Amino acid sequence: MHYRTALLAIGLSLASLPAFSQSFVSSERYSDNPMNGVGVAHNAYTGCMAANYTGGGVSAHVENLVKRCGTPTEGDDAGFIRKHIELANATRGDTRLSMAENLRAYRSSFTVEQFAYFEDVDRILAEAASPEEADRGLKALEDQAIKYLGRSDDDLAVLGAISTARHSTELWTQQNPIAASAQGKIPGWLQVAIADATGFVSGVKACGKLCGWVNAAIQSISTAFEVWGDND
Repeated sequence: MHYRTALLAIGLSLASLPAFSQSFVSSERYSDNPMNGVGVAHNAYTGCMAANYTGGGVSAHVENLVKRCGTPTEGDDAGFIRKHIELANATRGDTRLSMAENLRAYRSSFTVEQFAYFEDVDRILAEAASPEEADRGLKALEDQAIKYLGRSDDDLAVLGAISTARHSTELWTQQNPIAASAQGKIPGWLQVAIADATGFVSGVKACGKLCGWVNAAIQSISTAFEVWGDND
């Protein structure tokens, strides 16, 4: 990973992780998204994993998440680690594909209206010319989803995915601004944001909200190291 990106993640983790670990309450006053906390969790724990990275891939990321970052494990640390290593490996998306394409296996479990939000996330991220434009687009989509979606499990999965995509984009573009890429090449920040939002939905489908944001954070750090490498 670029060292400047690692330093950004470290700063975010130190700033937000202790306060967040007490609850899912977000520090963002403007957000009425009932799933805003999963985006906050994503950035806090992704930052902590980056700060504690020593190599080793998914297994090391999950162990750091538990042993160094204090993620809630519901009592069985060893079982939690095994479970989330398996989940992360089983739900790893294809960074060449869109979020909607990566989630095609779950297409039938969402309504047309619900699944359309995943396609909207893809469109907003792909068309954004700047971090600010991506943020505005995702916030507008989030406001729309808050207003028109219900609060069923699948509605909340959509709301959580938008929150995760928005927070991930904020995290990975602060020191890696969106820039034009070579024709046919997907920008690194976009690959990571898609992996994160996809990881959240697949985690929720596997075992609920905790699995969702934990899987999103693991996919985030794993994909970031894959995209940018360990060295600047």
